[in-house]
Amino acid sequence: MPHISKPVSDCNSAVGLSAAMQLIHAQLVELIRGAQEASPFEHQGEIWAKPLSQEAWCRAGDFRLRTFQELIKVPPIVRLRCTINGRITTLVRVGEPGAEQAKAIAKGMQAYWCGATKEAKVSGGEFGMLCGLARDWPDGWQVEIFRHTLIHWPDFMDDVKLEVELAIDLRDTRQSPFHRELLADPLYATARRMWPERDKLSLRVYRRPFIPLLRRFWPVAVELFIDHRQRHRRVHPERVWQRWSVPRQRTGVRHAESSS
Repeated sequence: MPHISKPVSDCNSAVGLSAAMQLIHAQLVELIRGAQEASPFEHQGEIWAKPLSQEAWCRAGDFRLRTFQELIKVPPIVRLRCTINGRITTLVRVGEPGAEQAKAIAKGMQAYWCGATKEAKVSGGEFGMLCGLARDWPDGWQVEIFRHTLIHWPDFMDDVKLEVELAIDLRDTRQSPFHRELLADPLYATARRMWPERDKLSLRVYRRPFIPLLRRFWPVAVELFIDHRQRHRRVHPERVWQRWSVPRQRTGVRHAESSS
């Protein structure tokens, strides 16, 4: 699948917070950055702030615990739950997510998958796909998007079928005078990105969650998640998501093969 990168400059999710929360988030970022410089702690090839309990961070910045737990999900803050000296600790730093961070997030998705499907674990190849999802999906929201997609799998499949239909429209109208208009239509944005001309325009429908399909159509999962939050009047926190926020109409697709 072609890689669709997220520009780092667009990943400041504090934009979606209220003015008061943006101010608190900025104070937390400065507190963590100062702790990284004053007491650096190396773990898994990254420099983190000195390990502290969440309660200690709250006392240092005069934050409520719930506020701290929510704001450490917001870039450029990176968090990692791990075991340090036999104790479960949440490490924090200011920067970009690393490879180990993607693995940690993938483990969270694997844990939810195994709990939902009663499987002992995912295969090595599937775990690599989960790592890819952790890298491509908006930082801090990967596990929530994964969970949402599994719960709403029929809706996800409907949207995937729509993208295939739109891609077929683009292919079949290449010689049409309307092709240029379709290329400029925001509704075709995802289909345009996901299907270069060399890609095969076919789809096998899965009635149950299937990780390889989710990996290939990861932007569709983001769109579905945003649509659900908007319909429930919840502001999506990532400015980068605005490019996915195109009103969508689900329709049936003729070009699909059913599978149990």
